[in-house]
Amino acid sequence: MGRLSAQDWEFVVDRDLLPLLGLGIGSQSRRAQWPADPALLPDEAYQDLSVTVGRLGMEDVLAIPPAARLVDRLRYRSLYVPLQVAAIGDRAVGLWVRALPTPGVRVQVPVSRISAIETLADGPQRLLVVTGEASSLAVRYTSDDDASVDAWARRIRMRAAGDPSPVPAMPSARYGKGLDEFLFGPADGGVCVRWRSGFDYGQCTLAITSRELIVARSWVRPGRPWRKVRRTFYAPRRSIEGIRSRSRSVCLDSAGAQNWVGLGSKRIASAASAWLGQVLGQADHRGDDARPRQTG
Repeated sequence: MGRLSAQDWEFVVDRDLLPLLGLGIGSQSRRAQWPADPALLPDEAYQDLSVTVGRLGMEDVLAIPPAARLVDRLRYRSLYVPLQVAAIGDRAVGLWVRALPTPGVRVQVPVSRISAIETLADGPQRLLVVTGEASSLAVRYTSDDDASVDAWARRIRMRAAGDPSPVPAMPSARYGKGLDEFLFGPADGGVCVRWRSGFDYGQCTLAITSRELIVARSWVRPGRPWRKVRRTFYAPRRSIEGIRSRSRSVCLDSAGAQNWVGLGSKRIASAASAWLGQVLGQADHRGDDARPRQTG
């Protein structure tokens, strides 16, 4: 996942048009919220989502306000993102958008076919992507909405991951501090390993927990040492089908989709692929339902 191309419901507008949309450059009218009642949602959002994604409670619904992001400084043009409502149903994850020509559910990803959940933090801008076999659901937001969107994404991760699986015992040197931030509760466990890359001041953490495979990488943008980028990738362990490395990336085949995760260097990608094969291979021998294949 990198910079996301504009979606069908997003469009670039001149700065002069933003006040007509109730926004200013770089503005967001309000923060993401958890509506307490379906009546607080716009139009027929709750009904449309219920039909598309299945039964859902209000704790599964997140409303993301409209926003404008400057994308062309020379011509003062901004990307306009209309109001969106994301929801987790018993069948699928869906995104309702108040967009032309007709508001409605534009994307859905079946829960049983979720391949990965990813977040990208670049300065104050954020991106959440839920990848499925045939479609992807993407939500843009800002750092002001971190707490709300992170909590909503955690609900998706728990739903997609299912029941916990055994975690193989690894040498103590392979355990790392900071694993708690990836666990759902005290009953979960995991192992992790870390690498550092000097050229981009980056760090990569690879973790296998009772339910997920997680890759968390941070680095500094060239020419902007004050601006750190962080990408976190979560894949349900039960969905993993294969692992391979190529150049500076690791490819995870999961739930019928290919997920390329850049790790910054060939050395780290090769080491990460080998470590994943070792850990998941041991889990397989202990009766785990994930049976990944590994290629170079």
